[in-house]
Amino acid sequence: MLTTNLAYTENTAAIYDVIDNLESEEYADEITLAGATQQVADLKAANEDFDKTYSSRTAEHYARINSATEISSTHTGMEAAYADVADILNAIYIQSLVLTPEEEALAEVMAIANEINAPITQFAQILARRGMWVK
Repeated sequence: MLTTNLAYTENTAAIYDVIDNLESEEYADEITLAGATQQVADLKAANEDFDKTYSSRTAEHYARINSATEISSTHTGMEAAYADVADILNAIYIQSLVLTPEEEALAEVMAIANEINAPITQFAQILARRGMWVK
């Protein structure tokens, strides 16, 4: 039974079954008599095209999911590295400001912090404009 309530793969399989039956010896004479040989061939070609397109999209979707997993893994590593850099900069900042005040070191740390924070701030503003920024 063909219905739009079936999943794509189930519906495609059902259409293949119908085509197999219509092309079988049992129904060949009736299909020819009805003049439906071309329609059956067209149905078969359309079903095969759909199946091929659906399968390629499934492969693309799978690749995107795997890519997202890799990106997530990379992102986790990046966050850890960023936290390490931030800890180091904060330690140097505290040392340069409080423990052994050194204006030159403090200026260097501030310059590095500004280079890191500027693109982060810009990206945060872009996300905020899009309504995607969560604090």
